[in-house]
Amino acid sequence: QLASMGANVIALDRSAARMATLTGNIERLGLSDKVQTIIEDGSVWNPREKFQYILLDAPCSATGTIRRHPDLLALKTEKDQEGLMSIQERLLANAATMLESGGTMIYCTCSLQKAEGEDQIEKFVNSEGDIRILPHYLENDGGMDGFFISRLQKTA
Repeated sequence: QLASMGANVIALDRSAARMATLTGNIERLGLSDKVQTIIEDGSVWNPREKFQYILLDAPCSATGTIRRHPDLLALKTEKDQEGLMSIQERLLANAATMLESGGTMIYCTCSLQKAEGEDQIEKFVNSEGDIRILPHYLENDGGMDGFFISRLQKTA
């Protein structure tokens, strides 16, 4: 969506399979000139330049999609969530080093778990600028997925 609105995007993911799917979609939509794809672990990637904007769509337990995937709770364990939370922390910390002073980072997950949303941000910085969406919102229209999103600005 960002690329279709004219933004130049660097898409980073450590999964070659996910990146292949993304690359196919980018080509199909005619956005190849706007999106650079990189297969790399975002928790250790060290680009030469700093960025004014970062969108960190962190891997999560996906509990916000439970309305569409009711078997999710049976498939995810506490150990799974702990591993994801560790990845989220490392991604947040490294993304902060890539952000230029005054830059904006958006952190988001499709998780209902505060440990993957509000608690991650509170460990990182204060929680101003957060939004929590729950599956029962817009219930009369069929509901929606739950998610957490936080807007962070680098001050130094």
